[in-house]
Amino acid sequence: MCAGDFEGFRGTTRPRTRGYKLAYFNTAAVTVVLELMLTLRLDSPSNYTTVVLVGLSFVLAVAPWIGLLGDLFYIALFVAVGLSDYGSIFTFPVFGIFLIAVVWMIEHHAIRVCLLLVGVALLGIVLSDNPLPRTASEVVLGAIVLAIGITLRAFVDKESKTAHELATAREESRRALYSIRGELAAQLHDTIAKDLAQIAILAQNLAAAHPDIAGKINPLTNIAQDASRRLRPMIMDLNLCADTPSLSAAVKESAAMLRLRSITLNTKMVVDIDQLLSRHTLLTAALFVREAASNALKYGQAESTVELYVDLDGNEVALMMSNQISTEPIDHALTGVFGLANLQSRIESEGGNLSFASTGSQWIINATIPNLSPSNVGGADE
Repeated sequence: MCAGDFEGFRGTTRPRTRGYKLAYFNTAAVTVVLELMLTLRLDSPSNYTTVVLVGLSFVLAVAPWIGLLGDLFYIALFVAVGLSDYGSIFTFPVFGIFLIAVVWMIEHHAIRVCLLLVGVALLGIVLSDNPLPRTASEVVLGAIVLAIGITLRAFVDKESKTAHELATAREESRRALYSIRGELAAQLHDTIAKDLAQIAILAQNLAAAHPDIAGKINPLTNIAQDASRRLRPMIMDLNLCADTPSLSAAVKESAAMLRLRSITLNTKMVVDIDQLLSRHTLLTAALFVREAASNALKYGQAESTVELYVDLDGNEVALMMSNQISTEPIDHALTGVFGLANLQSRIESEGGNLSFASTGSQWIINATIPNLSPSNVGGADE
């Protein structure tokens, strides 16, 4: 049996849900009770009649456990009983047929339902001694069954739509939460973390320029550095709750950002790099790409080309980004390099290194980042 045939067979025998199983069982039980009550009022049922009735009801009760195949088996057995000598004895087993028709209608098998009801109606009319009244009753019963099936289908469809909308809303809420966490982490990194790094750098420069007051300035540097270290776990925790990091995604986002100034990003990167790096290394590498691309956007020449190289050498990731320096004046008050300084501090704290330099016409940023396993990155941050 080929895979397609096997899947088709599984679909035919797939069990129905608990609610359907209960409906089939209750219908089978009611059929037996009503049939026995009616037979006892008219005449004492024979052992064979009781066995046939119980067998028919048993098939109906177990039909939902084997799905469509169970339905077809009950229909075939019902037709066989109808064509036998017991066809004129039983009255209520047709309830099982009506139940199957309603279930099929709920499952959007309208053509199948019509064929079933027409077939059962023709069987009853052919076997009836009064075809005309039987035809009228079959039409009325068929209309009632169709109405019930259509009504229940509408309710089930509405419930399914509501459940789908609820699931979609939950997924959107989850994505929004992750987005907010990621945005908050980015804002903390780009504002408070950078400000703390700026304070530390300015304080160090001031202490170096004025050794006589270094003793008073060093505590300020230590406070800024301690605050930065305390902030790191919070940023890292927010990023761990955000979407899975992707270096490839960071490259695409940076390329789109650079196109704002008609700058083209040429990338040479290891294939499937995201699968080769740990989560923490991906976070740091993606941060390097975004920070370096932001630097190129600020200082790069419009309508130029930015080169990005990403290589994996053993347990280290090597990254290099170069761009042409713009010939137009730049307002350094608005575009300081504290982002790169903070990035350098982070990479060096993880055992890597970062350097940046200008050749006069070109700005080059190099970095090597250890490909750390999760157990090695305990307290590192975003």
